[in-house]
Amino acid sequence: MAETAAHLVDHVLPHVGVRQWVLSFPLPIRYLLLSNAKLKRKMLSLTMKVLHSYLSKKAKVKKKHSEIGAVTLIQHFGGSVNANPHFHMIVCDGVYVENGNELKFVEVDPPTDEEVKAILVQISKQVLYYLSQKGYYTIDENLFNWEEDPFLEEEPTLASCLGASIRYRIALGERAGEQVRRLGYMAECLFEEANLSGSRCAELGGFSLHADVAAKANEREKLETICRYVSRPPVATERLTERPNGELLYKLKKKYHDGTEFLIFSKMEFLEKLSALVPKPNTHLTIYHGVLAPHSKWRRQVVPKKNQEDKNGGDTSTTSRTRRMSWAALLKRVFNIDVKTCPHCQGEMKVISAILDKETITKILTHLGLPTEPPPIAPARSPPQQDFGF
Repeated sequence: MAETAAHLVDHVLPHVGVRQWVLSFPLPIRYLLLSNAKLKRKMLSLTMKVLHSYLSKKAKVKKKHSEIGAVTLIQHFGGSVNANPHFHMIVCDGVYVENGNELKFVEVDPPTDEEVKAILVQISKQVLYYLSQKGYYTIDENLFNWEEDPFLEEEPTLASCLGASIRYRIALGERAGEQVRRLGYMAECLFEEANLSGSRCAELGGFSLHADVAAKANEREKLETICRYVSRPPVATERLTERPNGELLYKLKKKYHDGTEFLIFSKMEFLEKLSALVPKPNTHLTIYHGVLAPHSKWRRQVVPKKNQEDKNGGDTSTTSRTRRMSWAALLKRVFNIDVKTCPHCQGEMKVISAILDKETITKILTHLGLPTEPPPIAPARSPPQQDFGF
């Protein structure tokens, strides 16, 4: 998470204003996106075309003469350990225009609420029209076609887990078909759905588009915070606890409108939910667009130059062949812990050796009062297949 964010900020995203666009989909389309990787890429391509058209028009530049710069991180999960595929698109707030042998960036003003609504209408029309052309959706009757589902035929168990996870239900075991158990209290009133649900946030028929988070050209730390958020893992382990009876309690980041604050899972139910969040093989979750695409002829001119030192003066230990950071640089970048500086004299420290001899390691750990033996590991056991209820 932190290393991905550092890479995007240091080596990918240019020093211009950027905006995060978040697009969510209705429940039936979520299943299609999870079960069909090609369809998911097509939905992203349609979305980028709409954003490209909007930015070009606002910059008063012809679309065919302009390029956007964007990075999309696809998330398959929601905040409730549920399957919720959606796009986090970090898009430059403007377009690039060719000016001789160089590129000129034309910055645009932030989108208005009405513009966000219009963009969402255009995206939803493009998506539904494409699905209707491919036979997934009937526009006239507003129905999805579930008669032919190749994924269900190939992976029936996983397809059931995906469908149940999207609908907040359980697919396997004794509670198959039932809703995920909740803890909380009933709120006094429920929020009504509206076209505008917030600043630069629009909703329409299950589609949702949010574009209120942005970072200016000189706000690189804020940009890195955004990148860390969009590259976060699906489960916040610090909010997961085990109850005395063995059930798992997952605290929601935000309460539901009905007051629900915790979700309750058996261990097998939790594994079922995790299985629905695993991407299909050979699926890319980070996509580069426009001038930031790997084969763009303008990429080298746009992306930041690779430096040997990061913003804090630490060696990132990156080369042209890899984007991996050293563990020391990553600790300093994320937690501001400089392991190369002596805490007593503030002098520079260097790695002089890697100790592998067990006896020497034991002596050092004993002297420091640390455990010399690893914690016990429970023996492996076969899974309780009877819980699946096949």
